[in-house]
Amino acid sequence: MCCTITTRRVIKQAEFTNLKKQQLGSTEYSIRIPNDMLIDEARGKEGQHGFGIYLKDTAKQLYGRNGFIEIEPGRPIGGNEDDDNDEYVETVSSTMLNKTVQWKIRKMTDGGYKGYYYAAAQKGKLSFTAQAPTKSGLDSMITIVSTLHSQ
Repeated sequence: MCCTITTRRVIKQAEFTNLKKQQLGSTEYSIRIPNDMLIDEARGKEGQHGFGIYLKDTAKQLYGRNGFIEIEPGRPIGGNEDDDNDEYVETVSSTMLNKTVQWKIRKMTDGGYKGYYYAAAQKGKLSFTAQAPTKSGLDSMITIVSTLHSQ
């Protein structure tokens, strides 16, 4: 009887040359995003406070790669967490706020985003998501979201 040890893939923080630091509203957090992306602040009905990261090109915003950082807890603003119909792909890790965070990656199997890759992670009261039409695009969004740091 033998066991196989699998090592989780580690996704490093983004180190692109075109990253700019951007404050997340009036919170203690900031993030580094590429020049072709923007931050959009969102508030939920239950007091949730979050920030979407989207492509500036409005033609690509809806179906391009994107991410979301939720600062205040509550029911997720984005709302497509843990769909039992989605196909589990893998769990990867990244370092965020000097701690290792585990990202559960799924491939969406139905709806308007069928075939897209979706990842979710949590650290304390903070929750993070990333979504993209390709696995490499998803990895790219995780690297960007992982640049989150506090002042």
